[in-house]
Amino acid sequence: MIIENAQLQSKTLKSVWLSVTLFLWFIYVYLWLPLISLVAWWLGYKTFVYHMIDLNGILGFKHLLLNYLLFIVMLCGFLIAWANLEQLRFKNKTRRRGAEPIKSNVIASYFNIDEATLTHMQTEKNVTVDFNQHGEMTGLRSLGQ
Repeated sequence: MIIENAQLQSKTLKSVWLSVTLFLWFIYVYLWLPLISLVAWWLGYKTFVYHMIDLNGILGFKHLLLNYLLFIVMLCGFLIAWANLEQLRFKNKTRRRGAEPIKSNVIASYFNIDEATLTHMQTEKNVTVDFNQHGEMTGLRSLGQ
């Protein structure tokens, strides 16, 4: 089935679904913009001016930025050191193994069909499979027929 084997999808189909996904994420972000604008308006420009200009908060902000920068540099250094340590620990070890392929006769017996039908299904580009509410296959048809 294509759902379980993404490598069977064509590059065009993958590109289309990637484009649709990105488009919908852009719409989702775009829908948040009015709320963000409302919150920014509600907080107000006067509050910013009072704290940053009148009370000289910009100096504290610059100091805070330097502390954040120092923390980010230290965190990046720690993560790079950790990644290098893990690379040394697992350099030549293969820990991930793919699942063994399932034999055709096992798949055919699971769906209660013969192996010739299964082979036909696997070679067709588009196949519609119907299931009942108990999960049993009730119908099979090729879109090419």
